[in-house]
Amino acid sequence: MDGSSLKHWLRFGTPVLAILLVSVASQIHADLIKLKNGGEVRGQIKSQTGSKTDGQITMITLSGAEVVVDRKDTEFVTRRKVAIEKYETRRKLTPDTADANWKLAEWCRENRLRRQRVALLERVIELDPNHEKAHRALGHSLRNGKWMSRDDEMRAQGYVKYKGRYITPQELELLKKSATDREAEQKWYKKIRVWHSWLAGRSEKRRNTALKELQSITDAHAIRGLGKFLASDKNKQIRKMYVDILINITGDDSIESLILASLSDPTLSIREAALAGIPEDKWEKAATVYTSYLSNEFNLVVRRAAKALGEIGTKDAVPQLIDALVTTHRYKITVRGSGQTQYSFSTDGQFGNFQSGSTLPPDIELGLRTGQFPYGVIVLNPRPTAAENQRRTITIRREQKNREVVAALEKLTGKNLGYNERTWKLWWASEKSTDGTIN
Repeated sequence: MDGSSLKHWLRFGTPVLAILLVSVASQIHADLIKLKNGGEVRGQIKSQTGSKTDGQITMITLSGAEVVVDRKDTEFVTRRKVAIEKYETRRKLTPDTADANWKLAEWCRENRLRRQRVALLERVIELDPNHEKAHRALGHSLRNGKWMSRDDEMRAQGYVKYKGRYITPQELELLKKSATDREAEQKWYKKIRVWHSWLAGRSEKRRNTALKELQSITDAHAIRGLGKFLASDKNKQIRKMYVDILINITGDDSIESLILASLSDPTLSIREAALAGIPEDKWEKAATVYTSYLSNEFNLVVRRAAKALGEIGTKDAVPQLIDALVTTHRYKITVRGSGQTQYSFSTDGQFGNFQSGSTLPPDIELGLRTGQFPYGVIVLNPRPTAAENQRRTITIRREQKNREVVAALEKLTGKNLGYNERTWKLWWASEKSTDGTIN
């Protein structure tokens, strides 16, 4: 087929050639057309005609053919750095070994792809925990036979990072609060401790007094005491009261406490009340905090943060949500015996293959109860032999698709591209294009 025939075929919106075009597309040029049928056309955009809905795009491919694509057949058009296009091609061809990932990381360094390089270096360490060059490249140092990042090293010594420098938690507290603030907090702390004890006491008069005093609090200095005694109370009515009190307190401290309650409280209605209690004029600040939780070590927190962003977030959260479509989490579980124990995850949220009277490993049971295993698990061969009675702790690593992230992205963008991170990033790049003719 010559260039003119190919051009004629695509003028009529035929999508079949997408696969062919991907195979011959230039990796030198970074222009990309994403077709509605899932195909991709790469090359260099020559021109565009008509409107964004019924116009046409002319692209030059590596073979020199001139391809014309109807706008109605395109999902989006984007321009990306040439190095990123090259990286994605190399990544697909790279074996998942420590040596191969290290070589690709070095290529990323030479081509100034910092984020991709860091991800590759971290993968190298996962595959080879003692890979010295990868540790050094990430800024890790060897302490007492263990590789540690600078942050880990300082945290192990009891320091926290504040405005780019490491200080003690006590110094941080002093920096954040004045003497007057600390004195006011201490007074509230003592009062709330007494009122909280009255709530569980036998005296109805004291219980009523405690409820009245607690529900009338509007001073932000009381938040520390409220969080200490009410936020983790076993009685969900007391935790709900805690949220209601926070809603009546103005200021950023109460917003941060509401955010924490919306992510950590075990009762759905209380989490929802905490989120609903964030005033609209504070949504932007709250969304920034929720975004930071998308990289949390606990999958349950990631999913709850995504759900909140779907309610109060803006498109500013889209890049972080894309990164959180599929997250990797580690779980420590207790197993019997010295041999390899197999675990598989079912979709009904339950364990299988258990005989009557069987018990679950405690860490697994806790994970199920707190929602860390949304797809459930199955433990094979649960009955131990005499030789398997020894217990040991192992760490399992699991990639988890986060449906709440997909839902949040759909709400914020009006698009539904599933869990395909690459497609989302291509679409987002097309949205952020500074070239007004290519959107």
